[in-house]
Amino acid sequence: MRLIVFLSAMLTSLFGLVPAPAVAQNPPPIYNMPCAGGLPCVSPPPEVMFGTGYSAPGQVFETPAVRGPGYMAQSFAAIAFWQTEDGKHDYAYGSQRASSREEAERYAVRECEYRGGRNCTIGLWGGNGHFAIARSSDGRFHAGFAGRVNQARRLALDACKEVSSGCRVVETVDSTPYYFEF
Repeated sequence: MRLIVFLSAMLTSLFGLVPAPAVAQNPPPIYNMPCAGGLPCVSPPPEVMFGTGYSAPGQVFETPAVRGPGYMAQSFAAIAFWQTEDGKHDYAYGSQRASSREEAERYAVRECEYRGGRNCTIGLWGGNGHFAIARSSDGRFHAGFAGRVNQARRLALDACKEVSSGCRVVETVDSTPYYFEF
């Protein structure tokens, strides 16, 4: 009798008649953009930190067509922002050669924490494009992402000028795709 109960239990579990254990859900999407795996959704990806302006949301531009033996690899980067205990603002970017959004965001948060940041927040991510960071006269940073570096600079400056003055681009970062040849 025990053997029959045991076999019945085994067959039931093998064929899915037993409810599956609950699986942890990903955090809910913000602005219809899913949160990166394993990272807190503390701000929506398109939000420009420390300002009310918005930049282009995280996006991935198409890689160029390849002719010949080889392939184009996508390249992601992300920017984390934080505010120090004395009220100063700072940023860090993660990997211009990350293979995914999640990897780039992990690198950005890790770099932020390495530089002493607390409550590091991903402000912007993107793939196969260019980032620009603008700083206002009050020390706040704003980011832009686009397919061309001049477009990214313009987006960062526009976001900065919406809420501040004395804006200037302080850094540009590429996350352009790269070619692997066989």
